Amino acid sequence: MPDSERAGADSVARHRRSVVSGHRSTGSAPRTDVVARLTHVGRRFPGPPPVDAVRDANLTLRRGEHVAIMGPSGSGKTTLLNVLGLLDRPTRGTYELDAADVSALGEQERTRWRRQAIGFVFQDFFLLPGRTAWENVALALVYRGWPSRQRRSRALQALDHVGLAERLDALPGTLSGGERQRVAIARALVNDPILLLCDEPTGNLDSTTARGVMSLIAGLHQTGLTVVTITHDPATATWADRCLRLADGTMVEGSFGVDRRAADRRVGG
Repeated sequence: MPDSERAGADSVARHRRSVVSGHRSTGSAPRTDVVARLTHVGRRFPGPPPVDAVRDANLTLRRGEHVAIMGPSGSGKTTLLNVLGLLDRPTRGTYELDAADVSALGEQERTRWRRQAIGFVFQDFFLLPGRTAWENVALALVYRGWPSRQRRSRALQALDHVGLAERLDALPGTLSGGERQRVAIARALVNDPILLLCDEPTGNLDSTTARGVMSLIAGLHQTGLTVVTITHDPATATWADRCLRLADGTMVEGSFGVDRRAADRRVGG
């Protein structure tokens, strides 16, 4: 890892440690209860004509929450996810992640924050076909400069966590859709993120496999991980604590409050 990259990564880690330790020392209510906060966030694409993909979004994600974001195609869901994942910069408003204002960070700093704090799970898995399951998971650690032996050990732990300890040497082409998504989840977890962003995680899966994947995500949420799931499927959204609905870039928030057993039946049916 280049010295500049290591210094930047260390600065992100120091910030995260200082936020937690500072609140412990003062005895005040920890701001780290809030993992992410969007305040009057908008994202405009210049066009022509200009398009406001997200308009005046306000959202607070607390530690351990699972939030679903629903809406039709073109409603702004992916744009909002990209802002939360630091893949895109808001045109207006502020974004705080782990008590730091990350709204206007440059590309290098956003990349460092993504590696340290955010995990991604996508509909299409995005596994490298010529790499084994554990190698796909370990790639996330290559960019952080981990030694090869430690990368393998950490990858094996992540695969074991998602129930794939016996498939660590399998190539993606030999895995089922559900297994590939579990590898993708292990890859998202290997950096110990504070925020897990799932973009249509069951979109390419049959209903039975989808139930297994959502059960796994629900288990991660129950350990205290903050999860955001983008979905068009009401059955998948029922696994969340609350649901946001987007239409033409405008967000409406409401309680979902679905019993977990009912959610299980919906996703499975």
